[in-house]
Amino acid sequence: MKKIVCLLLVLILIGCGANVNENKKPDENVTDITAETTDGLNEFGDKLPDDLNFDGYEFRVLMHKDGNLTHPGGWRTYVEIPEMNGDVLNDGAYMRNLEVETRLNIKIKACENGVWDNVASELAKVVLANSDEYDYSDLGPYDNIAVLLSQNIVVDYKTIPYIDLDAPYYFQNASETFTIAGKQFLLAGEYMYSMMSSVSMLFNKTIAESLGLPSFYDVVDNNKWTFDYMMECTRGVYSDLNGDGKKNFGDMYGLTTPGGMTCYIYKGFGGTTVRVNNEGKFDIAMYSILRCICIMNGMCSLSINFFKCLTI
Repeated sequence: MKKIVCLLLVLILIGCGANVNENKKPDENVTDITAETTDGLNEFGDKLPDDLNFDGYEFRVLMHKDGNLTHPGGWRTYVEIPEMNGDVLNDGAYMRNLEVETRLNIKIKACENGVWDNVASELAKVVLANSDEYDYSDLGPYDNIAVLLSQNIVVDYKTIPYIDLDAPYYFQNASETFTIAGKQFLLAGEYMYSMMSSVSMLFNKTIAESLGLPSFYDVVDNNKWTFDYMMECTRGVYSDLNGDGKKNFGDMYGLTTPGGMTCYIYKGFGGTTVRVNNEGKFDIAMYSILRCICIMNGMCSLSINFFKCLTI
């Protein structure tokens, strides 16, 4: 029962998203697709049994420390929302949870018991000890997923009732990658805000003007902002601000980024690590890997402007 309610919640979290702008007038130019999207749905807007009820069950989500919005500066996954506060995202997630909790008669609880890259290990330890502490886990991007698969800790999603893995709110390319020998043990979709959030690039307007660079807004508007153009603008830009004669944290660079953010550069260039072949097996995407590593290595080694990149 515990595993079933876990996956049911994932389905409902997505299917019962709160409407935060109910008074907005419909766009006359938008085609009405209500008949297509509501086919087979019940009065709750889903395809689950009308009498589905878990009698106040506390649904426990394992995540890393400071992974929930309740902590200032947290990762903002919006799992357990204590109250509405006027923020659009916070209040939208609060209403979503309220609908889910009311629909299934459950209570959602965030359990921040894992460190950033060790949630999978924490989950494995608990399950192997036959301890009933969590129902679902929000794994981080650097977690060792293999520890869950190799020790038969997770369940094949395809064996669980009510889960429509073909639904558009699940990322189909991720599902394809996560499928091993016809079984799918991991799932990615719109149920976590962190999966839908964006990564931004910021620039210092004062420094850009002092270097005689044009308005980057105009460059973007004219479709001329490219990787090569960015490197051209930032190459060689450096100042030893702390005067110690060394390139370190106290200096100014043309381009800086936390090491973990380089994964977005890798993905932005089409990088992947494995591909599923025609036999349903994994092939190492060696060309993609080498191509992206060469690009990132060039950013680090051919210019003094890139600080705190991953060591290649």
